[in-house]
Amino acid sequence: MTDLTALSLDDINNALDYCHETLAIESDADKAFDDDWAREEALRQMREDEAKRMVEFDEQVHEGYKIGDLRKAFEKVQNPEHWKMPIQAGCDVADRDITAKAIVFFTGSVARFTHLHGRTWLVEAEGYYAAVGA
Repeated sequence: MTDLTALSLDDINNALDYCHETLAIESDADKAFDDDWAREEALRQMREDEAKRMVEFDEQVHEGYKIGDLRKAFEKVQNPEHWKMPIQAGCDVADRDITAKAIVFFTGSVARFTHLHGRTWLVEAEGYYAAVGA
């Protein structure tokens, strides 16, 4: 243990200044941590809220199909480069109706089907950009 009576007034002041600076740095670090935590918590809550909204949206019905099912059908045929681009893909005959409705729902363009062979049909559509005149 240090004998404080042996320290000069300058030594004590320097030690106090060091303590104050350390506490200020720790306080700033705690505040930054709290700000980061609050930001992360807000982002987590936003993601959770968005996920809930998507589930609710996907459960809505359009043209006799749940929007989530329309989304799945559309994802099978959408342009792999970008969903707004023209569509040209294969489609099973059993999926024709939902695929046609999904394309209209997501792009505003109308699907055209051409029989290829067996149960497989070619589906083509102008895509979102053409449908909106972009």
